[in-house]
Amino acid sequence: MLIDPHPLAEDALARPGAVGAIVLTASVHQRASWRLRREFGIPVWMPAATREAEEEPDERYFEGDRLPGGLEAIFTPGAGT
Repeated sequence: MLIDPHPLAEDALARPGAVGAIVLTASVHQRASWRLRREFGIPVWMPAATREAEEEPDERYFEGDRLPGGLEAIFTPGAGT
C-alpha cells in the first residue's frame, strides 16, 4: 500500500511490487496517485469529504471505515479536503 505517494524514480516504478492500493488522506496529497493508477492499475482510495479530486477515486471512505492494510480512517480537524 502507498499512502499519499510522491512521484517515484523511474527505477522504483519498474517494479511496484505487491502494492494493492493507494490511500489518500487529503485532496492536497493526490501527487502521483493518478499516474500510478493508470500505469499499474492500483486502486485509489480517497476521503468521502474530498471536494476537489483530479480524477474520481476507485473508493471513497468515511471515518471509522477499514482501509487497505488494516488501517482505520480517523478524521483529523483542519486536514485539507
